Amino acid sequence: MFRVFQILVITILTAALTGCGQQQEKPIWEGLKIGDLAPILGPSPIPAFKTIAFDVHIIDIPAMNIDILDQIWTRLQERQIQFDNANVFKANSFIARFGQLPVWDDIRELLIVANGKKLKTSTLIIPVDQSENLPIKMLYDRQTIFYVSNEGVMEGTDIGPGSVVLRLNARNIGNQRGTCQVKIEPVYSPPRTKFASKTKRSRRKGEIFFDGMAFNLDMSDGDFVLLGPEKYEKYRITLSSLFFSKDKPRETVRIYLIVCTKINE
Repeated sequence: MFRVFQILVITILTAALTGCGQQQEKPIWEGLKIGDLAPILGPSPIPAFKTIAFDVHIIDIPAMNIDILDQIWTRLQERQIQFDNANVFKANSFIARFGQLPVWDDIRELLIVANGKKLKTSTLIIPVDQSENLPIKMLYDRQTIFYVSNEGVMEGTDIGPGSVVLRLNARNIGNQRGTCQVKIEPVYSPPRTKFASKTKRSRRKGEIFFDGMAFNLDMSDGDFVLLGPEKYEKYRITLSSLFFSKDKPRETVRIYLIVCTKINE
């Protein structure tokens, strides 16, 4: 029950970001009842399958306020995260930090100061040892994207049409009940054909995995990871700018709050 309370608190506090600023939109959580969360907070609807559920909150911050993110990063932790290549991750202007409920009030207050707006929330329910994609950017034409490779040099790769996604893979950790290991990585994925599997996300022909950009961490109910940029990049020609930068209708920085909401065992 305490874990359920933790998750509800994070969800409610995150929703409060929607009310920041002069022009307020109707909060997307308005009228939401606890019973509406039953599919996540209750038992798995298919007991034969073990699943791990995540809520991903996408938050936009005016680019002029990006310095406030520096204060947020210092309140979160990095040591729980195992990077494939920490130097490459940083060189590509990606930052990932781990957090738990006790620090959330501070993070929320700083996001309000930064005039953060919650754009949307996506729920991913992932069968153990499988993966799911969070769509980041749809590409309708072929274009060249630049990123720092494992060799430490800037390289360009042609991608599109298709989509850039954040792929989450989750699995149990041996006999540790209530804990899962999550692998998160940016991936380019070509359009899905009608013959592709709809239930299992595995490496498909034409996908591009950006070397050194994946990271792993252990998570329990209520734990979260915040993913964002080191800087704002106006021109969307780098991997970082596709994930975190937006120039229309105004210049904004996008961050991703990934919350582990339920491990169904």
